[in-house]
Amino acid sequence: MAEVLDYSGGWPSPASILAGRYVGVVRYIGTPGRRKNLTRAEAQQMGAAGVPIALVHEDTAGWMQGGSRAGVAAARAVEADAKACGVDLRCCYLASDRDVVTRGQMGAVMDCLEGASTVWGLGVTGVYGEKDVVDLALSQHHATWGWQTVAWSHGGVSQLAHLYQHAGYVYPGGVQCDRSTVLRANWGQVPRPGGAPASQEEDMPLTDDDVSKVVSALIPAMVASLTFRLAMRGEVITALSDPGHQSLQDDIRLAERPVADQIAQVQQLAGSIVASEGSLMARMESLSAAGMDPDVVAGKILAGLGQRILAGAPKS
Repeated sequence: MAEVLDYSGGWPSPASILAGRYVGVVRYIGTPGRRKNLTRAEAQQMGAAGVPIALVHEDTAGWMQGGSRAGVAAARAVEADAKACGVDLRCCYLASDRDVVTRGQMGAVMDCLEGASTVWGLGVTGVYGEKDVVDLALSQHHATWGWQTVAWSHGGVSQLAHLYQHAGYVYPGGVQCDRSTVLRANWGQVPRPGGAPASQEEDMPLTDDDVSKVVSALIPAMVASLTFRLAMRGEVITALSDPGHQSLQDDIRLAERPVADQIAQVQQLAGSIVASEGSLMARMESLSAAGMDPDVVAGKILAGLGQRILAGAPKS
């Protein structure tokens, strides 16, 4: 089966990678200045030689235990570094390179993934780790891409993973590298397999019925809470007290309306949320004064909203 390389102690040449019949590399990103990180020069060399690249981010082995805040910071650092290196950020595996043994540790990893997704979107978020980490992250929609390590996996291989990293090393061009088996043709690499544009990724285009189900899940999620309302992208939380918004739940009958009307209803509701009375900044300040991190609260609300949307979408 096809294999890819990852490495941290040197830089195998594109020629040595191709000579070993490896089909790509996964490169560290988001901690500039460290020896293991991708550089713009390396990215250009790989691109010129036709060696596909996927991305991985790791700070310390247990960095994902920092939860949502760590995920947000990592995603922002990766975005900036990817731009500096001139690489397309279509996938980045966040590395949990330690044995995750407790429910609290697992929850922190999932929170970290969700935090990253509030910055760059779920479609970019990947996870590296043991089998149960990959299984939970992908099955529960905390991540889109999965890279499993043999370590702490007790001999099992995830049916959801895209890559599987083996024990032991190989030495193309004399450089120590890890190797991973490619389990799926699309493993987050740039360029995309077959040269497909971003709009032709793994998901098929949505039909009118698909849109209807997604919107049907979206509207109740937006109006259900009496305390918080979400207004676009993860950083905005506002408190509404106007009871008029509550009546929208009874008035909306999405399943009986044409898709165009459903979309218009979403737009109208979003507009009413943005225009609602009450000071957004005052609310954010009150959250901070109460010891709550607004970014973390926003991330959790967005994650819950995303899960509801996914639950409403048809199963493939």
